Amino acid sequence: MKKVLGILLLIFSLVLMLAFLGQFSVFLSDLTNLFGLSEQSEAYDTGYLLGRIVYWVMHLSVLALLLFFGIRLLRKNRLKKHGL
Repeated sequence: MKKVLGILLLIFSLVLMLAFLGQFSVFLSDLTNLFGLSEQSEAYDTGYLLGRIVYWVMHLSVLALLLFFGIRLLRKNRLKKHGL
């Protein structure tokens, strides 16, 4: 059962990775806009940009956690199978 859960976590993380790669240019433009904030930026633009940065941080955090736990579940199962 743990092996199936590990595989599902890896598949879901793969989908998130493909979504990230598909929107990589948007991610880069958000990062460059974050460093380019000035006093002339309106409140709406600043809030919108910070909201997108929070989204990207959450997206990448979930991606990393799913990868970590998916690999961990598969590795534990493989080590128990070989008696290590």
